[in-house]
Amino acid sequence: MQRPWWLLNTFHRPYQNGSWPLNRIHMVVLVGALLAVAFWMALILRPDDGRGRIEVGRPSPISIQAERSVSFVSDLLTEQARATAENSPENIVYRTDQNLLIEQQDQLNDMLRTISNIRNDPSLNSVEKREELVNLPTSSVIISDTLADAILNLNDSVWSTVQRQTRLLFTQALDAYDAEIDDAALRELRTEQLPRWVAGLPQLQRDLVLLLTNSFLRVNHVLDEEATERQKLAAREAVTPVVVDVQAGESIVRVGEIVTPRTIEILEATDTLPDQLSMFNTLGLGIIAAMLSFTTILHISFYHREIAAHPRQLLVIVGLLIITALAGRLLFSSWEAPPYTFPLAAVVLAITIVFNSQLALVCAVVLSIMVGLMQGDNQLPTAVTMLLGSGVAVVLARGAERPGTLLIAGAGTTVATVLSQIGFTISTSIDWQPVVLVPMMTFSLVNGVLSALLAWGMFYVVATLAGIITAPQLMELSHPSRPLLRKLMREAPGTYYHSISVANLAEAAAEAVAADALLLRVAAFYHDIGKTIRPYFFTDNQTGRENVHNELDPQISAAIIIDHVREGVKMARAAGLPQSIIDFIATHHGTHLVAHFYQLALRQQDTVDIEDFRYPGPIPFTREQGILMLADSVEATVRAKAQHGQLIAQRIPASANGQTRSGSHTTIEDLVASIIDERVRTGQLDNTALTLRELVLIREAFVSTLQGIYHPRTEYAPQLVKAS
Repeated sequence: MQRPWWLLNTFHRPYQNGSWPLNRIHMVVLVGALLAVAFWMALILRPDDGRGRIEVGRPSPISIQAERSVSFVSDLLTEQARATAENSPENIVYRTDQNLLIEQQDQLNDMLRTISNIRNDPSLNSVEKREELVNLPTSSVIISDTLADAILNLNDSVWSTVQRQTRLLFTQALDAYDAEIDDAALRELRTEQLPRWVAGLPQLQRDLVLLLTNSFLRVNHVLDEEATERQKLAAREAVTPVVVDVQAGESIVRVGEIVTPRTIEILEATDTLPDQLSMFNTLGLGIIAAMLSFTTILHISFYHREIAAHPRQLLVIVGLLIITALAGRLLFSSWEAPPYTFPLAAVVLAITIVFNSQLALVCAVVLSIMVGLMQGDNQLPTAVTMLLGSGVAVVLARGAERPGTLLIAGAGTTVATVLSQIGFTISTSIDWQPVVLVPMMTFSLVNGVLSALLAWGMFYVVATLAGIITAPQLMELSHPSRPLLRKLMREAPGTYYHSISVANLAEAAAEAVAADALLLRVAAFYHDIGKTIRPYFFTDNQTGRENVHNELDPQISAAIIIDHVREGVKMARAAGLPQSIIDFIATHHGTHLVAHFYQLALRQQDTVDIEDFRYPGPIPFTREQGILMLADSVEATVRAKAQHGQLIAQRIPASANGQTRSGSHTTIEDLVASIIDERVRTGQLDNTALTLRELVLIREAFVSTLQGIYHPRTEYAPQLVKAS
C-alpha cells in the first residue's frame, strides 16, 4: 500500500528477549484469549432494550401466562423459610461461667489482705513497702508509685473502710445481675451503678473503691457460638421444602409489574422466560468467538509480522476490534434504526489508513460476522451488507493521498449498503414497494457520512496510540529552525552537510524499495547529533585542523567516536524526539567495529579487546533503519575516497601494454557494493526485512545518486590573450 501524504507508518522497537515480558507465542495466546473473551461477551450480553427483556427489579414489558400446570419445589421460598427459622432469637444460646466471678472475688480479697499485711509489716520501711505494693503479682490491677503512696498514707481506720466498701461493692454488683454479667451489664456497672452506690464516700476512698472493684469485675455471660450454630442448623433442617402449584392459564406477571426473583423462578419452572441464553447457546457462541479471534490473531502473526512484533500496535488493533464489537452490542439494543446504519466502515477505514488494506479487509470480515451474529435470526443480510460496505471503503481508501479520499470512501459505503439492501429485499419479498427505497437510502447515507467523519477523527488517535508518526510531525521535525538542527549547523557544520547527503541517499533508496522516504530523510538529519558534543574529534569537522586523534590512544579515540551514538540518544530524548527517530540514532552503526582504531591498536599493543572498539547497537530492526545504516556508511566512505583522490568514476580499461590503473583507486559502484556486502556478511541487517532484491535496488539508487555528485567534469582549455 502506498502511504497517504499525511501519514507515514513508523514503527517502534519490537519486543526482544528481555525488553518485553512475554515471548511471541505467549503474546499471541494472551491477546487472542482477550479478544475471544470480549467477542464472547459481546455475543451473550443482552442489555435491556425495553422490548421483552425480563429483569429483576424492573417493570415487566410484557404479560406472561403459564402455558401448562406445573408443581415444583420453590428453592427461593424454601430458602426464605429456612432463613427465617435460622434467624429466630430462640436459636441463640448463651453460657454463664459462675466460677469466673467467684475466682475474681477471691483474688480481690487476697489482694486486699496482702496490702494490709504490707502496711502492717514492722520490718519494712516506707520505701520498701511502696516497692512491695508496686510489685504485687496481679494482672487485674496495676499499682503505680502514686497509688502505693496513697494507700500507705491512709490511716488504719480509713483503710478498713476502703476494704469493707470494696468487698461490699463487688458483692452488690454480683447480686444486681444474679452473677450473670455480659458486656452491656459491665458497661452499665462501671458508668452508672458503681459510682452511684459509693457516692457518699470521700473522694479518695471513693476513687480507691471504684478502682479496685472495676479491676476485678469480668464478663461471664457470653454467646455459645457452637451451641448456637447447632441450634440454627437444626432449625433449618426442620423446615420442609415449599411446593408451589401453577395452573395453566394463570397469570405469572403483567405489564408494568415489578419483576421479583420469585417471578423469574416461576417463569423458569414453566419454561416461559423469554430471551434467555441456555448453557448450550452460551457455549456455542463462545466457540465461535474463540475461532474468530484466534483466526484474526494468527493472520496478523503470519501475514503482518511487522505489526505482530510490536505489542503496542497489536494491542491497538485488538482494542479497536473489542470496542467496535461491544459498541455494536450496546447500540443495537438502544436504537430503532436498522442494523445496517451502524458505521462499521469507520473502524475499517482507520485501520486501512494507519496500517494497511489487507489487514483492514480481514478486520472487516470478522466484524461483519460479529454484527450479523448479534442480529439473531437476521444474520446473513446484515453481515453481507456490513462486509460489502466496508470492503468498498477499503478499496476506495487504498493508496489515499488526500483527506478528501475519506469522503469518497464514505460515498462508496453508502452506495454499497443501498444496493445490498435492495438486493436482499427483492430476493426475499414478493410484493415489495419502491417506497422502501427512501428509508434505505436515508439510513445508508447516515452510515456513509458517519463512517467518513468518524474515520477522520479516529485515525489520528489510533496512530498516536500505536506509536505511529504522522507526516506533519515529520515535516515539523525537518525544519532547520529546530533546536537540535540549529545546534548541528552551528557547532558541527561538516556533520550537518554529511547528514544532508545521507538524507539524499536514503531518500533515493527508500523510493526505490517503497519504504518511508520522508521518515528516512528526517531520521538522517538527526542521526549524528551526538557529534555536537565533541565536533572536532570527527573528520567531518576537521577542515583546516590537525587530527586530534594523532595524539590519543586508539582505545580513547574509539571510545570518543562510539560515544556519539549514546550522546545522540540522550540529546534526542531530552529534546522530546519521537522514539522512532531515537531508534535510528541508536541503530545507525549497529554493532559495527571502529575498524581504523582497532587496526591501530593491534599494531601498537600486545593485547586488544575487540569489544572496546564495537558500537553498542542494537542492530537495525526495520527496513528504514537498515537503509540509513547503509547510506551513512556509503556517504562517509565515498566522500573520504574522493577527498584523497582514490575515487574514479568508472573502471579504466586495460591499456595497450595490458596494464590498468592500480593502487587504491576504486569505482563508486565497487565501493558501494563492497560496503553493502560487508554489512550483510557481518549480520548487521539480519533483523531487517530487506530482501536481496531490495538490496540490489538500494545499491543502484546509491550509485546513481553518487555518480551525479562525483561525476568527472570537463577540463576547459586555458584562455589565451590575443596580442594587440
